[in-house]
Amino acid sequence: MKSAHSRWFATVGFLGMVLVGALGPGSTPAGAASGSVPANVVEAQAAKALAAETGQKPPKVTCHGDLVAKVGAHIDCTLVPRGSKLVYPVRVTVNSVTNGTAHFVVQVGQAKGAANLTKFCSDNATLEQATSTATTSAELLAVLTADGSTILNLQSTAPSKIVVSAGTIDHAARVALNSGNARDFETKAVLAAREAVDELCEQNLDGAPANTPTITG
Repeated sequence: MKSAHSRWFATVGFLGMVLVGALGPGSTPAGAASGSVPANVVEAQAAKALAAETGQKPPKVTCHGDLVAKVGAHIDCTLVPRGSKLVYPVRVTVNSVTNGTAHFVVQVGQAKGAANLTKFCSDNATLEQATSTATTSAELLAVLTADGSTILNLQSTAPSKIVVSAGTIDHAARVALNSGNARDFETKAVLAAREAVDELCEQNLDGAPANTPTITG
């Protein structure tokens, strides 16, 4: 059985078709004059932070009880992205308290039953094949734009052990598209994430099976 810690993933954006990607470590302030942050304040702040991180509409966040304004304190919540019925587990943890204000981080886990290795590897092959044909920054940006839904599916169906790498790929794609600079998708971190996914799926960087023989003429 997995430990409580390993069930939570600090991904890089939101997970899922609208998610994909969750919020990576960062602080969000909330008033805590009474020694705790009311559940409705945590819900609103978490949804706002996630929307800002991903560039998507605020999801519905539901928390069970108030959050004690003490470093290390946490509460478990759920998250439902706009336009989706998937329910994601969320953990909100206080990481600092300054002048009566609690700052917390939001971690989003994998939706129950969302992981699908076959679908995940199929989408990865599609993405790798498409990006391997791009020879210029403009072509790569065009690929990222055209295959946006595939990238989202990639993270949403990622098995838990590779969900962070999938989130790195998704986040980089979003940054590249927002900046109009394909170099944001070609960093060492992104390459490492893609290699990790390819290794899991036993694929090459062009999407072909890793054991495909090279044909020479």
